[in-house]
Amino acid sequence: MPTEKKLNMAKSTYKITAIKRGMERKYREFWIEGKKVSNDGTTLHPAMLADTDMVEAKDFSVAESMARRLFPGRTLEVSRLG
Repeated sequence: MPTEKKLNMAKSTYKITAIKRGMERKYREFWIEGKKVSNDGTTLHPAMLADTDMVEAKDFSVAESMARRLFPGRTLEVSRLG
């Protein structure tokens, strides 16, 4: 009788960046364009632009699904750490 082996599905840690609603342009100005002051004169800092969280998931699609549940309706960036 063959023994059934269970595959150990290791989980990875994923970082979720959830851009706050209406802050997508300012997020881009700060993180991509390197601006400290927005085109409209707003002083930019990370906490005003997005929230971050970490999740453990077996793969990227599961992490992305978790991110959508945690931050519904927000623009998300999900990246695997390590």
